[in-house]
Amino acid sequence: MLKRALLFVVILIGTLVVIAVAHTALTPRVSVAVVPLSQLPVDKQAVAERLAAAVRFSTISWEDPKAQPDSQLPQLIAFLRSSYPLVFSKLQQEEFPGLGLLLKWPGRDAQALPVLLAAHLDVVPVEPGTEAGWQHPPFSGDIADGYIWGRGTLDDKLVALSILEAAEAMLAQGLQPRQTLYFAFGGDEEIGGEQGAAHIAEHLRQQGVKLDYVLDEGLSITDGFIAGLKKPAALIGIGQKGYATFALSASGPGGHSSVPVDLNPLVLVSRAVARIDASKPQLTMPEPVRQMLAGIAPETPPAMRVALSNLWLSKPLVQAIFKSQPATRAMLQTVVSPTVFRSGEKDNIVPQQARAEINVRILPGDTVAAVRQRFVKAVDDPRVSIELVAGSTEPTPVSDSGSPGYRTLAGAIHSTYPDVVVAPGLVLALTDSRHYVDIAQNIYRFGPMRLRPEDLARIHGSNERISVEDYAAAVRFFATLMSAPAL
Repeated sequence: MLKRALLFVVILIGTLVVIAVAHTALTPRVSVAVVPLSQLPVDKQAVAERLAAAVRFSTISWEDPKAQPDSQLPQLIAFLRSSYPLVFSKLQQEEFPGLGLLLKWPGRDAQALPVLLAAHLDVVPVEPGTEAGWQHPPFSGDIADGYIWGRGTLDDKLVALSILEAAEAMLAQGLQPRQTLYFAFGGDEEIGGEQGAAHIAEHLRQQGVKLDYVLDEGLSITDGFIAGLKKPAALIGIGQKGYATFALSASGPGGHSSVPVDLNPLVLVSRAVARIDASKPQLTMPEPVRQMLAGIAPETPPAMRVALSNLWLSKPLVQAIFKSQPATRAMLQTVVSPTVFRSGEKDNIVPQQARAEINVRILPGDTVAAVRQRFVKAVDDPRVSIELVAGSTEPTPVSDSGSPGYRTLAGAIHSTYPDVVVAPGLVLALTDSRHYVDIAQNIYRFGPMRLRPEDLARIHGSNERISVEDYAAAVRFFATLMSAPAL
């Protein structure tokens, strides 16, 4: 009887493997639309010098602007006006003083829905005490060793200026995009975009504008991030995680530490944080990640391709592999991160209050309310209050990776960077694009830059830079996208 059972198991496993291999072999590669590469001339040195000049404007967004120097955003916008005279003389414009800028370029096809290309002009501060670790000062805009150095070269002035460079070159040749284009440049994305992008979106909403799609920052061309992938991966974010911060608080009578009371709020909140941290959300496989794995599968070794192409069979294995690294684990679960704890004033006083904050990045399919319910259940202590801090946002809807807009975008990427594999993906952080969700049919998130694993630390860290070659390619990418024909 046992032999028969073992034989049955062996036959079953063999059958499943044969089915998986056959399914993999019969699954065609995802085709990429052909979009003609722009032939507009790009003066690498000239465009690099303009980006370098833009970096020299300290457009820092501070959490507490009253306690910090004023942003040089108005001066940067004045520089853009003088640097791109055709754009600012021929395109319709709406400035939101101190908050951002909106440009409109009417297209040839008045019946086609417009496209919005978004970027932000603000940057994060440089952490005090880290200045000496920069090879070139963070706002120097130095061009050296084949790179443009400084804050904003990756996040996100390179996108704003490459859009303007491409538009200026097209206008100089008398070219016009097929669809109407909006250029939306926010000035406070790094602190939420509640003034810049939010005001721009409200302005469009009041005008009754409906967009074909929005393209914003988010993902990029990554090389060396996915083990086994033969080519660099150009990932287009079709979904974005939600964001929420919860405050846990408790209070008590306090008193002298030599005669402690039973109700110590520091202990209550600490225990609550530990219980939440121990109750990790389950792993799942959201749709953007499924599509990413399907897209990169043909460019992986045979065994890996079989696994990625047959998640109905290999999902537990793939999840186990992703779980082993924080960056990939975050693609499969709502991430819970305790970040702030405040309590006590002196070592011999039992505090009367304690407060902790837990930041959560919420997976598509999950919700802010569901996260709070799980926290309440895990803490199981009515003495601890769990409140949602202002500024939360739900995960965005998953955009269509089969739409003409996505196909145009993917085609423009492949034409500009023929060595890459293009696939959908999931954005783990926040972008200004979330402010346009209700007026756009689809939102895509991609920045034309190449990143190696060691480059991730440069974003919001020290030695931010982009190569002169990569920046010129970014300009060509936007020229290709803007001049793309109907698909």
